Amino acid sequence: MVPSFEQALHQAKAQAPKSKTRKPKTAVYEAIEHPEAEHLPVKHVQEIMSDKVVTLDIGASIGEAWRLVQYRHFRHIPVLDQGKLSGIVSDRDILSHTSNLSAIEPQSRLADPIASIMAKRVLAAHPEAEIRLVAGVITGHRIGALPVINDADQLVGIVTRSDILRTLLHRPPLETWT
Repeated sequence: MVPSFEQALHQAKAQAPKSKTRKPKTAVYEAIEHPEAEHLPVKHVQEIMSDKVVTLDIGASIGEAWRLVQYRHFRHIPVLDQGKLSGIVSDRDILSHTSNLSAIEPQSRLADPIASIMAKRVLAAHPEAEIRLVAGVITGHRIGALPVINDADQLVGIVTRSDILRTLLHRPPLETWT
């Protein structure tokens, strides 16, 4: 007998090794950890974003960014200049810059500044933006993440495609999206 999706998900959770690091406590992670609890529909980015954002300083090297991608499994890293969002770099930006197709040795390119490859024109979301609208921006612009900026222009989180999909999976009812 083939297990249902719910059964397979439950089995995978039960067999997964317990991590010693804690995930950010957002509404969606709470729903995953406590599926038996009744949850209200989510509507705003602040309810699903990751609020423990790892960033790079504008003076960081591409090698530093690559280490975060490799060891922390990040795909998007906001770049700050004096505490303000200055850009964002993705794993694809790094891979493209250090690809073997380049005439220069890929290892030597790891010393280049992150500012040389980061996207400088960054779309961002407000914590109270509706998830549905943010999902439209992410898909419409074919990007994987949006930094979340408050009214004081401070980086307070990041929302990714995965966060949105996780919300769809773990936080029905889907009336949230209408």
